[in-house]
Formats: sequence, C-alpha cells, structure tokens
Amino acid sequence: MTNEEFWESYETLANTEHSYEKYNSLIDLLSWTGENELPYEEFAARFELLNCANFLGEFEILFEHFFWCLDFFQNNLEHLQEWASSILWAFKWTLERIVLFPHVDQETIEELFSDFQELLTKYSFSLRPFYQFRHKAALLKGDFQGAEEYYGLWLNAPRDDLADCAACELQAEMEYLFQINQTDEALGIAERLLNREVTCGEIPHLTYSKLLLPYLRLEKIAEAQYFQSEGYFMIYQKPNLLVEASEHLLFFALTNPKGGKKIFERHIDSADADKNPYGMFSFYLASLVWGKALKKSGLRVPFSLQEMESVVLAIADDFDERNGNLYFHKKMRETLGLLETGAGANK
Repeated sequence: MTNEEFWESYETLANTEHSYEKYNSLIDLLSWTGENELPYEEFAARFELLNCANFLGEFEILFEHFFWCLDFFQNNLEHLQEWASSILWAFKWTLERIVLFPHVDQETIEELFSDFQELLTKYSFSLRPFYQFRHKAALLKGDFQGAEEYYGLWLNAPRDDLADCAACELQAEMEYLFQINQTDEALGIAERLLNREVTCGEIPHLTYSKLLLPYLRLEKIAEAQYFQSEGYFMIYQKPNLLVEASEHLLFFALTNPKGGKKIFERHIDSADADKNPYGMFSFYLASLVWGKALKKSGLRVPFSLQEMESVVLAIADDFDERNGNLYFHKKMRETLGLLETGAGANK
C-alpha cells in the first residue's frame, strides 16, 4: 500500500457507517502505519478507530486509542491544531464512559476532568460539556448535591460547537428530573422529545425506556405498554444498549413476566461479554427482578437466582468501593422492592 492509497482507504472508511467490518478494516490500516513507522497516519487511523469503538460499545478499546491520540496530539500541537475540537469531542465520550468502569479509581477520574477543563479553557471553548459530564458523573454515584450544583452550572453555561445537541441535552435533563421526582417537569420534556420538536440519531430512540417506570407509577399502563413497544423496536438490533434493554426487561418483570423472554435472550450475551460494568449491573439486576417475577408466577427461571444475585452484588460492591458510599446497594434494594410495590402496575 502506498501513502496515497492509505489516505484513500482512510477517507472511505471515515465516511462509512460504523460496524465491526469497518473496525477490522481500520485495524488493518493501523497495522500498516505501525509497520511503516508513520505516526501521523497512525494518529488518524487510531482516531477513527476510537470513534467506531465508541459507537459499537467497545469502550475499553475507545480508551486505549483515545489516550494514545491525546498524548500524540499534546506532543505535536504545531502540526495538529485543527484536531483540537475532535480531540475534545473524543474526550467527552471518554469521560462519559470511563466512570462506568469501577476499576478506574476516583483520583484518575478527577485528573481526567481537570485535564478536560484545562483543554476547554486553552482552546476557548465553553465549560458547558465539562459541567454536564460532571453532573452525570455525580448522578452515577448518587451524589445528588453535586449533581444539582453542576446541573445549574451546565444549563447556565453558553452553548458552542462542543455542546451536545439540543435533543441529547433535553434527554439528560429529563432523566435527571425523573430521578429527583420532578415528574411533571420531566414529562413536559418527554412530550417535546416524543413530538420530535428536537431529534437526533439517538433521540427519541433512547427516550421511551426512561418513561416506562414513571408511567407505571402513574398507573398509565396502556401508555407505558405503547412506549415499550415503540421504544424497543428502535433499539432491539443494538444489543450493546444494555441500560435501555434492562429498562424494557424490568417493565415486563413488573407487568407480564412471560413477555420478557426475548429481551433477556437477545441481550444476555452482550452483558456476559463484560464490556460495560454499569450496563452489566443494570441488565443483571433487571434479570434478577424478572427471574423472581417468573418464579412468583410459577414459571421456569432460565438461570440460577442465587448466582445472578451474587453477580449483581459483586458489581455493586465494586462501584460502591470506588465511590465511597453504598448507593449501588441502595439502588439494588429499591429495584428489587419494585416487585412488592408493582410500581403502580396491575392496580
């Protein structure tokens, strides 16, 4: 392959939809850059690889290539200034994903946020994405005081080219408002998203699953069933969307346990692949609730409830140890408790 042929292949792949076929082709390009000791070509190949890996849910591969690219970028600024915005977008993805891995300690996370803030300031970008992902990280570990503080800072910071799109930001707002029981405000945002006032490649696809439990609690069962049907159709071919799949499975656990079988079977391999600990926690916990609901209904449970509970507890232990609290254990208890309350279902 000549250098010209490399760039032709790179441009073609960069404009190709993300898939494992694309990923494997990029690996071939990356190998060629290493064999020929072409660091700038390697940078380009790695950057497109991290982009593809993020889309495919291969987050540890994302981290590997992002940190290489970040280091190379910072050591070759005179030649890569035009990549600053792209590097900061990849930094956003990395921050959002890396907190999902409990083996990444809090000190490392703090250092990454500090580096991100410093780069945003250096290149004259708004701190809006910094505050937004600080808010999300605080929510993940149950720090609601911190989440509230960063929520205000996020929404008051100016928008620029590094801000998430309007639809994704509204989705994040809606999820937060549901979590702090500001249901009316959350439902108002949900209506805007479902009416497609603003939309993007992920929204409203990811909106529907967030409405299932709130609508069950409001005893609006028919609406919840509609959201389940519509929403799952949009994500069922993306088995790596474990959090959203878990919300659909939990819905069936609370309303019609027999109906959850296909969701469990379609996504359990992705959970077992061990690529996203938070997604695993969410899906295994929903599976545990579903299994208990099956047993309660006199139906066969396709796994050991004891073993599933042990796995969920182990992941909760890992997160709580990293976060320095018991939030994941609390979340586990509350989710299992939905079987008793029914979350408004069947009333």
